[in-house]
Amino acid sequence: MYGKKRQRPASADFRHSPNKKQQTTLVPNKSKTDDLWKVLSNVTEDQSVAQLPIDKKIKYSQVFIKITPEQRLKLPIFLADLKRALELDTITLYEMFIELKSFTLLEGCVAVTAILNYLHKTGATPTNVKYWDINSASLLRGTVLVHKSVKVAQTESTSDLLFRKASKPRPFKCQLATVCSIQHFKEIYFEGETIWDWMKGLLNILNEWKFRPVNGSVTELLEHKANHERQRIVSSFSELAFLKGLLDPEFLNRKNKRLIDIDNKELETFMTELQQYNEKELTIAAKASKDTKLKNSAAASPTNLRQKAVTATSRYKGGNNIPIKVNERRLQHNTPSRAPQHSVVSSQDLHRYCIATIKASISKVTEKSAFQIIKSYVKYPRSQIDLIYDNLNQIKSKTNCNVVILNLQTIHESNTWFEQLPISVNIDPPPSATRVISVGGVGGKCKVALEMILTLLETGSI
Repeated sequence: MYGKKRQRPASADFRHSPNKKQQTTLVPNKSKTDDLWKVLSNVTEDQSVAQLPIDKKIKYSQVFIKITPEQRLKLPIFLADLKRALELDTITLYEMFIELKSFTLLEGCVAVTAILNYLHKTGATPTNVKYWDINSASLLRGTVLVHKSVKVAQTESTSDLLFRKASKPRPFKCQLATVCSIQHFKEIYFEGETIWDWMKGLLNILNEWKFRPVNGSVTELLEHKANHERQRIVSSFSELAFLKGLLDPEFLNRKNKRLIDIDNKELETFMTELQQYNEKELTIAAKASKDTKLKNSAAASPTNLRQKAVTATSRYKGGNNIPIKVNERRLQHNTPSRAPQHSVVSSQDLHRYCIATIKASISKVTEKSAFQIIKSYVKYPRSQIDLIYDNLNQIKSKTNCNVVILNLQTIHESNTWFEQLPISVNIDPPPSATRVISVGGVGGKCKVALEMILTLLETGSI
């Protein structure tokens, strides 16, 4: 009773008061957004991240992210795009959660960041969500689930917050929840001040986690436990009569019907655009021969006009210059409108031009860091594009790069790359003669993929 007075936790009396420097320099920018892929390339160049095995598969890795029924309706299209971007087929959508397994450090960091950012954006702005844009002014946060056998590293625990003196705020936090509502699982909370701090901290913290093999299916266990937890919540709601109005089945049916109708319309629009693109490809191929004839006739027409002008004025010795000047003026006026934008090139010149673009892209990729995320572009003869399709899986499996043959809707993204590319061959083939190939991935692997494409074009095999 008269013993030593119990000491209160340090956090109970802690009040944060910013100093003068913080008050004058802290100016939030609410409108600025950061691109996930650009930030990732900068993060991988950081000294602390460059030493991590970011491309090595984490053995027995398996992470879950909880979702609501409303979020599940919006996720299929986004997850399909995320799978294509990462070339990771182990992202699975279930009724109450998203499963991510057998991933590398880099894949796990990008997938968790993109999914949590998308779930946050769909809650704030349900329409026109940009997958890869992250608001730099918002505080990034979210939770994931792992099996209880996983050894989780934390930046700070609950006891640290309660019984230690308040320390300097961390730019990234990873904290294990003291109580998890789902049995046999651990819930981990992440928080980052900026997207840079978030991705850098997530890469380092995932590298310290230890996943272990588990007897039986962890996914089925989580489905059973999550369903049991949902039934418990629903039953507790049904015990209170005044809360029944919050769960209106008719309202849910109306809302789900509207979302399903929107998905059907988007699917029909996509099918229409795909059909139009295929028809346009056939039209371009049919007009290729006609364009060649028109270019040959346009090249021969100036000579014919000059010959007619000389013949018409040959009987006048003193006035030969007058008709010739008139014809030349007409020729100069009409030539720009009839001149083709691209010259006619032979198959050999087209082959040389495509090889030059690939070599220039290889040299440009070589100048960058081998660990930097790079997206490069090359041109390939349209007549030989079947070689790429036949060897596409082999290139992807050996390099783990994202190799995509662009179509008319996405070819514009390569314009900036080719404008900055120093090509030694002075040839300008028509767009219908080539196809643009996008190669994205880590710098070292991206270079290997480009060299395989070059070998395929030069020799016909890899």
